[in-house]
Amino acid sequence: MRMSLGENAQMALTTLRENKMRSFLTVLGVVIGITALLSVVAVLMGVYNDVNAFLSDFGSDTLFIFKFDPGIHTSGRLTPEERTTLLRLLKLIAELEF
Repeated sequence: MRMSLGENAQMALTTLRENKMRSFLTVLGVVIGITALLSVVAVLMGVYNDVNAFLSDFGSDTLFIFKFDPGIHTSGRLTPEERTTLLRLLKLIAELEF
């Protein structure tokens, strides 16, 4: 026993009319969910574009080096060994051909 498309549509409309509050709340939930999703995407795209614009101001020939130690940070200076290693790595990078 297969129902026709017309019977299915009539049954769906009857159910919507009989359960107006449930139908309204379902539509409201879908609208709120889609709005929240679009808002989050818009905020993330804005942050992404802002960070890209900020980093592009430095140019493509800028190298950022950060030193992070676990625990208490007393100074931001490199040790002589770290400086030597860094200079050696920078020379190797400069020798690479792109």
